Amino acid sequence: MEDDKEIAAMATINAALAGLEAEAVSRILRWAAERHKVPLAGSVNDAKRKPGSSNESTDTTPQDFQHFGDLYDSADPSTDGERVLVAGYWFQVIQNQGELESQALNKELKQLGHSVNHMPHAVDELMNTKPRLMIQLKKQGNTRQARRKFKLTAAGIKKVNEMFKKEAD
Repeated sequence: MEDDKEIAAMATINAALAGLEAEAVSRILRWAAERHKVPLAGSVNDAKRKPGSSNESTDTTPQDFQHFGDLYDSADPSTDGERVLVAGYWFQVIQNQGELESQALNKELKQLGHSVNHMPHAVDELMNTKPRLMIQLKKQGNTRQARRKFKLTAAGIKKVNEMFKKEAD
């Protein structure tokens, strides 16, 4: 009988989420997990970090952060390029998204009060460094305002990980 309730709940959730973009589904599922006080698998390691505790523990890894704001605060980026890199890390590494869109990155940064004024310059800065920290995967449209899709490189991920190590020192 309990299984029937679970299946009905899953069907309702599936119907409610159908047609939404992955970013919206991710926000909704995080909200539901927080609302019902259920940790998401792989997002919080309760043995290392209790809700509301300090992020200064050297046992805390970026994957332990449940909220982008906590991850951002711990990384403490100082340039627009670093802000974009940390936001990209959140989506690509923590949220397991394969492609990044600058609009989604800036939207997340804007919610924290750290929006990037000229996103194309910040992204180009990351793509033009040696080694490259971000690469463009594709461009949709022919205009200058065409939507571009990106991903962090291994060097970009390593740089963000170094930002966390610097914070822990």
